[in-house]
Amino acid sequence: MVERRSGAPIGRDDELHLARRLLEDGARLITVVGAPGVGKTRVLRHVARDLADEGADVCVVALRDLAASGVLGGVLRALGGAARVSSRASAIARAAERMERRGTVLVLDEAEHVRDEVAELVTAWLDGMTRVRVLASSRERLDVVFEHVVRLEPLAPAFAAALLRDALGRAAARWKVSDDDARRLVSRVDGLPLGVELLASRVAALGPHSVLASRALPRLRAFPRASRSVRRRDRLRPARAGLGGGGRRPPRRCVGGVVRVLRAKAARRPRRRRAGRAEGARVRP
Repeated sequence: MVERRSGAPIGRDDELHLARRLLEDGARLITVVGAPGVGKTRVLRHVARDLADEGADVCVVALRDLAASGVLGGVLRALGGAARVSSRASAIARAAERMERRGTVLVLDEAEHVRDEVAELVTAWLDGMTRVRVLASSRERLDVVFEHVVRLEPLAPAFAAALLRDALGRAAARWKVSDDDARRLVSRVDGLPLGVELLASRVAALGPHSVLASRALPRLRAFPRASRSVRRRDRLRPARAGLGGGGRRPPRRCVGGVVRVLRAKAARRPRRRRAGRAEGARVRP
């Protein structure tokens, strides 16, 4: 089911135009690729809504909570059929027949953790089918035939600041954010749309100057390219607040626990007396 139409993602006109051009040129598999939090899902679903508005049969499958073994069943359920079939081969064939008959656009969102399974299924469905099209989002490309990639990078500072103001407007925030403050705020999250949205909720509650003055707000930056096994919930890596730096300092309670353990060990350790004093021997001054 396709969600209600909303405005186009801010700062993604070029990527949306590329996706539309690829579809018009007959592309059958488009993968939206990028770092966690960069806005892949929103771009993907905006394209899907456009196609649905034009009358296409669009079928959306959210893969976030599915294991590899559940992908095929999830697709069958989304297509309106039984998830359990006698064999895997017959299930793949049944899904292909339904999508080919309807001319379905299959949308597979968040495929990174089931990338191999998705690649195998997509290859089977596109090989020999002529009316099936697939839109996918993943941290990495699927590396299969027919694939075209639309890569998303973090937003430029001007677009990130515009997204911050848009999010504050949707939250009906009473604070006014200057251009300079907006640029300083979005620099904390490296232009990642997810980080900007989270930042906007903080600014709406506390105000821009309080957030800028606070060292409790961590910097967020995109992960480096993730492996196939990485799950979406590992979205953003927090770094030390302030001027960057490495990981976070350990909590104080952890340090105190280590100190208590060391003191307990020292208390249990028997004290050694000098041999000379124990035997009453003369000790040199």
